[in-house]
Amino acid sequence: MSLSNEEYTREKYINELKNLLIEKDVQSSTDNEILEEGYFEWEIEDFNSFMDNADDTESPEFSLCGHKWNILIYSYFGSFILYLQNKDIKNDKELFCAKLAFTIRNYMDFSKYKALPSSLYCFTNTNIDYYSGYKYEIYENEYQEFVKPFWKRGPVGPSSNFIP
Repeated sequence: MSLSNEEYTREKYINELKNLLIEKDVQSSTDNEILEEGYFEWEIEDFNSFMDNADDTESPEFSLCGHKWNILIYSYFGSFILYLQNKDIKNDKELFCAKLAFTIRNYMDFSKYKALPSSLYCFTNTNIDYYSGYKYEIYENEYQEFVKPFWKRGPVGPSSNFIP
C-alpha cells in the first residue's frame, strides 16, 4: 500500500519533530528512554484577529501519553505565550516528565513550520493557576519573522509532539 503525498508529508513532518527531540537528547548527553509518543494539532482560524485583540484562547482538551492536556495561548502587544497544561494531575506529589515540541505551521503545507523544542520538563499540579504549565513565549520580532508569514498563506495552529 502506498501513501498519498499528504499522508507521506504529515508522516515526514511528525518524524522530523521526533528526530529533533531525540537529537536534543544526544546533544545534552542524557539517556532517556522513550516510553510513549503522541501528537496533537489545533487549528486557529483567524489568528491575525486573535493577535490584534490581546486575548487568550484555549484548545479543546485532548489525551496524549495517558494524560489529559490543553494548550492556552495568550496574546499581548504583538507577542504571545503558549502554555501546555496538564489537566489530570491533582496533587502536588504527582509529576509527569516529558520532552515536547510546540510547532506553528501552515495548514496547507506540512513543510512550512517553526519547531520550538523543549528540554525535559516535569509537569506537576498545573490546575492552580490559569497561566501555568510548560511555557514558551514568542516575542514580537519572532512573531513577525517566523509566525506571521504562515497565516498569510492560510490558517495556522500550534501542535505538540510528546516524548515522555
